Amino acid sequence: MSVISRTSEPSTGAPVIRGLPTRDTDLKEFFHTSVILAIAAAAGCNASKTVIDNGVDYDLWHEIPGEEEVLLRVQLKAVTNGWNAARTKISAQLRDTRYERMRRSKTSVPHILVIMDMPTDTASWVWSKHPYTAMRHCSYWVSLEGEPARSGDRVTVSAPVTNVFDDVALCEIMARLRAGGRP
Repeated sequence: MSVISRTSEPSTGAPVIRGLPTRDTDLKEFFHTSVILAIAAAAGCNASKTVIDNGVDYDLWHEIPGEEEVLLRVQLKAVTNGWNAARTKISAQLRDTRYERMRRSKTSVPHILVIMDMPTDTASWVWSKHPYTAMRHCSYWVSLEGEPARSGDRVTVSAPVTNVFDDVALCEIMARLRAGGRP
């Protein structure tokens, strides 16, 4: 829970606070979803939230005139303290069943994992100053297709810092898919 120091509750004079501190994981997922949808919009993609979370959070598809649309499945993970010591890769844990699904080769619809670096302080997630609003934390993507089988209930996977997930990266992934390639 963080206090917003510049204002107070009109009826009580108490400090204004950001709510739902017990829902930290849900709030991180909500924020990450917002960022992914903004990136998809900037890339000219459409997005669909899966109803049942079975290792796919969103289906993103990209259409350009005169070409067949392409589809990409995306699993989201928001982490704090996921960086390695050299800050060259960010890691997250997946359930073994999700890892197994994402590592399958040549699926009809490719999957990627998008890991977001999230600080614990919600006050640092968004910055606004006229005329801009910025979502201040970065996401990184990785395809797990063809990765080796692993054992255990949870599997740690990493995305390289060079794989920033933004609108340009998403358009490039979609172009590779349209050409018959993989993410």
